[in-house]
Amino acid sequence: MLSAVVPLSSSLEGWTLLEGSGNRMFRHPVTFEHSFSAPPVVHLGVVGLDADKADNLRVRVRAEDVTSAGFTIVTPGIRGAAAPLPS
Repeated sequence: MLSAVVPLSSSLEGWTLLEGSGNRMFRHPVTFEHSFSAPPVVHLGVVGLDADKADNLRVRVRAEDVTSAGFTIVTPGIRGAAAPLPS
């Protein structure tokens, strides 16, 4: 089993989860150091979170476009207490 930590933060190019309101989506490409012979199973988890008590906290991360060379981390975000998270 191989593992890595990929920190995501508002300092990354394209980060928009803190702007405006409503549905937003952040995508971050990950390239494996060495390619696999076939696309691997990718598990993602959250190991740290910086949150403010002024907003409801809802977190979702997923892997998309998994290939033998890498994948994309997708983090949907939403601001507004009554709105559901986008899929």
